[in-house]
Amino acid sequence: WNETLHRMVLDRRWCDAFCRAGAAAAAGGGRVCVLGLGSAVAALEAARRGASLVLWAERVTRFKEVADALVARNGASRVVRTGRVRQWAELREPGGAAGSFDAVITEEIDDDLLGDGLLAMARHAHTHLLRPGGSFSPARARVFAAIATVRVEEISGFDLRGFNAFRSNEQGWVDLEHIAATDAFRRQGARLLSAPVRLFDFDFSSGEALPPDAREAELFAEVSEPGLLNCVLSWFELEVAAGVPTIDLGPLRRASKLLPAPLPFTERAKRQQLRFLGYERAVRPGERVRLVARHGATSLEVEVPADAAAEAAGSLVRWPTVNTLAYHFPMIADEGRNGAFDRALRAATREHVQRHGRPPRVLDIGSGSGLLAMMAARAGCTARVAGLAAVTRGRRQARG
Repeated sequence: WNETLHRMVLDRRWCDAFCRAGAAAAAGGGRVCVLGLGSAVAALEAARRGASLVLWAERVTRFKEVADALVARNGASRVVRTGRVRQWAELREPGGAAGSFDAVITEEIDDDLLGDGLLAMARHAHTHLLRPGGSFSPARARVFAAIATVRVEEISGFDLRGFNAFRSNEQGWVDLEHIAATDAFRRQGARLLSAPVRLFDFDFSSGEALPPDAREAELFAEVSEPGLLNCVLSWFELEVAAGVPTIDLGPLRRASKLLPAPLPFTERAKRQQLRFLGYERAVRPGERVRLVARHGATSLEVEVPADAAAEAAGSLVRWPTVNTLAYHFPMIADEGRNGAFDRALRAATREHVQRHGRPPRVLDIGSGSGLLAMMAARAGCTARVAGLAAVTRGRRQARG
């Protein structure tokens, strides 16, 4: 098992949608092909609902073993045949004949929609696996983006604004709600600055409807509240099959009459994509910010080009983006965690003074933001910080 599959089975809407897709595919004794392990519900539900054959294919040996165990546990061995392939393109009818499956279903969907090869899988399914009129799930998707701000400010009583220079897209945050959930006192100001902008529509339902492998679009986001623009958030909505409720993977909002509210990040099958910009720009309501969106066969990204006029006017300041371990940011935003360390350091300091008559000397190894070292100093300790750079220098000196 892995973290990606774990998120799928926690998302009840995701599982329900693919379960219903499996049931629909099995109608009338249909032949069903399921690509990838996913949450496992599509293949098992198709077998339970009367499919004449379910071919469940996987590329990872361990995942095929999991599929075999699930088929046996659910008594579906008579209908479900599992198999392993190195590439999905290996699955095709012999001699180049048209496909014979009534439905192809896959949950091989990346956080950015396309990174796991969904577009190529849909094209291959319509060309080599599906009979004329057969269905592919997911059927459609819509990709959205919004400009946002995520900024380190005051954390546990310390000014950590300088830590903003270490924002990185190498291992960046992905869910705005992840930051907001740990940021109990709103010290990071993680919030959207515009309404969603619709970037691309994808129709996987037929070979004729499939989009090209690459597109580019220029759009504009209208600022809805003032702030410092420094990142852009993107996500998608997924229509798994006809008649199945759309899965909204976007930021939390109130439910409407047409759509339920999205699930919190802890129960969402796919993460949002949060990309930091190389600058901060002060924006006001009513301003229009240019977005450039593009996708390839296995990638999708959106950029917010720096505005030369805003930079000349001084409302845009460029920031360095340094490759750092981005998990530091949600860690220092977590007030519950920080408070626990602060209380523990204060208690340990008091106890040490009572026993030894002097404040303790503290070594902070792998200091990251330096937050714990500063807490120790504030509690009365004599603190020494040993970060990665200091350790590296020490090793060099030791060598000679």
